[in-house]
Amino acid sequence: MTTTTSAPPPSAATAQDDAVLVQNPYASHPALSPLEGEVLWEYAKTARLVRKLSGIAKDLGGRPNEELLSQLRVLERKMGLVLTLFKASVWAVIVEGEEAEQEMLAKQEQEARLRAANGSRVEHDGFA
Repeated sequence: MTTTTSAPPPSAATAQDDAVLVQNPYASHPALSPLEGEVLWEYAKTARLVRKLSGIAKDLGGRPNEELLSQLRVLERKMGLVLTLFKASVWAVIVEGEEAEQEMLAKQEQEARLRAANGSRVEHDGFA
């Protein structure tokens, strides 16, 4: 004679899982030492949490999380704006540096011209 066992309905499985968290079902088992009962109880609690985590992972993996997607879209727009502002700031720093360099070169050229003009004037005045 063969017997088949079927899985309990989800509500019954949940009730059994919750009972495992509250009371150690292995504590009064005659074939187990107290330490073995504690170890099996911890294993049962861990197995319950792993099953729960697996269910949550299936839910998250099976369908897109619309709230998360909308938050990521907002973040993507903000990051695009930050990147644009960063590029503009870098460009402004480069342009300011080039302008300062050009001003310095122009000032040096003007000073060189003035010295050259003063030098030729001194030479001219010396021969006169």
